[in-house]
Formats: sequence, structure tokens, C-alpha cells
Amino acid sequence: MMTPFDFSEKTVEHIVHNLVDRNMIGRTITGEPLYRMPIEDSGGRYRNVIVNKLENENRRELEIRCQSEENTLGMIRHDNIAVLLGSIWRHDMILLVYEDMENGSLDEWLHHHHHPTEAGDRRRPPLGWPARRSIATDVARGICYMHHECNNPIVHRNIKPADIWLDRNLKAKIAGFGVARINVAGLGRPLVNAQLPTGAFGYTAPEYTTMPDQVTEKVDVYSFGVILLELVTGRLANGTGVNGHLATWAQRGHGGDFSNVVDTDMPNRAWYMKEMKAVFKLGVECTAMEPKERPSMETVLRRLSRCGDSWWGRCICFK
Repeated sequence: MMTPFDFSEKTVEHIVHNLVDRNMIGRTITGEPLYRMPIEDSGGRYRNVIVNKLENENRRELEIRCQSEENTLGMIRHDNIAVLLGSIWRHDMILLVYEDMENGSLDEWLHHHHHPTEAGDRRRPPLGWPARRSIATDVARGICYMHHECNNPIVHRNIKPADIWLDRNLKAKIAGFGVARINVAGLGRPLVNAQLPTGAFGYTAPEYTTMPDQVTEKVDVYSFGVILLELVTGRLANGTGVNGHLATWAQRGHGGDFSNVVDTDMPNRAWYMKEMKAVFKLGVECTAMEPKERPSMETVLRRLSRCGDSWWGRCICFK
């Protein structure tokens, strides 16, 4: 069940009235604005919420996306999955209202700390490796829950840094369930009519185009692998130049000194070089071209959870 919230006519009008530039905190990767504003809950207390404004000439497409988000988030509850408080349907837009995540998205922290792209973006200090490792583990827990702990596996299909939200303590929660699918056929079984998600080039697994009838939960493993590579390198998933596609570049082998691969903005990076090399290798495994060669999220989570243990130093394949 979703968290109950009283969307009275007064509250709805308050939210719509506050969809203004001064409350905008950024945009999704597909360009939809995100707003933060205080609203009064059913207990008479004011608290901040995040509002995602959906607008499209294709009304039916918006309704399907909103229903997917509500259906998926309404049936699951996990510490590392965002809480949808409710939705507001207007003739010209649909608003999705979420719990507040004070530190915005991972995308802001990884790629916008130098040059905010618009008024809603905020300059962020570079994340250190312990914070990046913790965020990766949080996201892995959320995906592992969706794949292995729900009655029917949930395939997110669109995992990317813009849909990883961070609370005041940088705890990560997965959002953006607009194209998620519940796979009633079970783990490892293909999804029916799994079309390529829009706006996520660089994070989408190759089978969307090479084997569209064989799309499984392993597409989420691929996307998560790209995020691991981003956390280590600080690079965009789909940058410019011949080596712009991060997963392809990593699969070919970075060559040379690994210290040149690591994000140069990361503080104290020399302290964690061996651990980052291990996570980079895990990212390469997760982005294997063949879905069957990618590890399960249970395996990924187990390996990430061992970060910092002496196990990493003993494992020959990580040296």
C-alpha cells in the first residue's frame, strides 16, 4: 500500500500554484521538471515533497506511464526504493508526488558539480569513494529486492543516475518506475513486448536491439554495471568521441595505469585504488554483451557488500 496522503482540493491547488522556477530542483533525463515544495499532510504538519510534472501531447502515453509507476510502487516497500505519495491528474498534466530526497539525484553529484546546467541544478562537491561505494550498495539492495524478493520479479528497465535519489544522509533510493514491468513468467524468463526505453542511451542493454524477444531482468544488471563504471571513472555513460560509450570502452580494456581511469575529482582516491579496481571489474562483468554472462543481482550485492574486507585483497582476479 502507498503511504496515505490527503490530496484535498486546497492541497492540489497549492501544488499546482507552486510549479514555478524558484521551486524547480532539476529535470529528469527526459527533460521533465522536478520541484520541491512544502505541503500539509493529513496530520496538519508541513513537509517537503518532490513533484514530477509529466506533460505530453500523447495523453494515453502519460496515463500508462503514471499507472505503471503507481502499480509498481504501490505494491512494494523497501528502504532503497522511493516512496510515491500519490498522483494528481489534470487535463493538461499529471503530477507524481514523492517523499522528499534532500540531496537530489546521483546524476547531479557525478556530472553537475562543475557546471550546473540550469537554474534548478545545484553545484555539488565531488563524492569520495566511501560515499560512492555506499550508494552503489544501496542501489544493488533495491534492485536485488525487485528481482529476487518480490512475489513476481520486477524489472525496472530504466535504471540511471537521474533516477537514483539521495536523502540527507546520501542514502540512495531508486525512482523512475514509469516503464517498469512485473514479470509474472518468473526470473530469467523473457518479458513480452519489452520496447527500448527512451532517453537512456548508454544504459540500455544490447539485447533490446539484438534480441528484443529475450529481454529479462539482466537488462537491469547491465544498467547497474554502467553506473558502477560511472562511479569509478566519473565519466558520462554516453559521452563524445570514439570512446564515448562507457560500457563499450570498458569492455575493450582501459589499458595503461588504472589510476588514470579513476575520477580525478575524487578526493583521497589513492587510498582506495585496489577496491575501485575491483568495482570497475564488477561493472565490466555486469555489462557483458551476453545476458547469461552477467551475474545476478544477488551475486553483485554479495560482492559489493564485501567491499573493504580483506577478501578483496586476497582475490587474485582483482589484483
